[in-house]
Amino acid sequence: MSRQDAVARATDYFESGAFRADLARRVAIPTESQGGDRIDVLNAYLSDEIIPAIERLGFRSRVLDNPARS
Repeated sequence: MSRQDAVARATDYFESGAFRADLARRVAIPTESQGGDRIDVLNAYLSDEIIPAIERLGFRSRVLDNPARS
């Protein structure tokens, strides 16, 4: 992909409203990474939202358990 193509795709993503929709959906998820009892919500956020988005960009990812919370 050329730089021009990448810029065009990013512009389309922003101008189409898709970026705003993704951001609004993600911000509405009540995640908490510093303690709390919502680890299940945080894991769902990562597995349902973040990992698929990263993989669509061609990256691989994994979620590691926090040894301090095990």
